[in-house]
Amino acid sequence: MNKIFLLALVLLATAIAGCLPIKKTGNTTKSEDLSVYRPKYAEADAQVNNEDEPKDTVFNEPTQDITAEVDKTLATAYRNEKGNYVMGYTIQVYSGTNRDRADYRKSIVYQIIPDARPKIDWNAPNYKVRVGRYIEKLEAHKIYTQIKKEIPQAILIPIKVYN
Repeated sequence: MNKIFLLALVLLATAIAGCLPIKKTGNTTKSEDLSVYRPKYAEADAQVNNEDEPKDTVFNEPTQDITAEVDKTLATAYRNEKGNYVMGYTIQVYSGTNRDRADYRKSIVYQIIPDARPKIDWNAPNYKVRVGRYIEKLEAHKIYTQIKKEIPQAILIPIKVYN
């Protein structure tokens, strides 16, 4: 009984001490001048020189393209322990619950890129329209920029690309 009384008394004293206001001691305002340590910058009166900017150049397509061979090698080289897939990218042009809008976005993709094969995935209750499966982000970005001009909501998302 004595121990319980002593414990209750300690808890009561701690609770009362915790509720008391804190007394501030000393000067709380800082008056030290730190401006002597700040760097000083000269005014930028000169205009920006535009000679360093790159000029528009014409991009020539490579004549000895080996992308397909490299992709095949990469796909076989980077196999996951649990399955035959590599991390890649796809372009998502629609995500929502309306099937008609999904079909509409799919038709727009066909108009932009006739060779594309957009696919509608249905994971209740959402429809997702996705275009392509790419191993390299640069490869996906080329198609993505074409689609993004017509469909601003398009996004590039990471996926597992199965062999």
